[in-house]
Amino acid sequence: MIIRNLKDLIKNCDALVYSNTKDHKFIFLKGNEPSNITPDSLRKKGKPYIKNSKKIYDVVVDMYEMKGVLAGDKMPADIWVVNDLKEGQLQLDKMIASGAQQFKSKIIVNKNKR
Repeated sequence: MIIRNLKDLIKNCDALVYSNTKDHKFIFLKGNEPSNITPDSLRKKGKPYIKNSKKIYDVVVDMYEMKGVLAGDKMPADIWVVNDLKEGQLQLDKMIASGAQQFKSKIIVNKNKR
């Protein structure tokens, strides 16, 4: 599947992580992910995310960017590809525990997909 705009991204994702800074995360179950995504060069599954020589959080999902689609923060949309939605919640929990308070505490399942 190719996603061309933010509306398509919201419609087709399996779940979302809402951010009050509009840096939303779009979650796709493995096998349902868009084909036009690029691996996030800074966040690798199984490795800690490091910023300014400091560990921020452990990465437990496959993280990608969608360079052709801008999220609400005007940056390339962040895509998480997960085996199941529990994995997405675990990643969110790790980010919140590290201080990322801009995110809602629970992923939101896209009811249009179910």
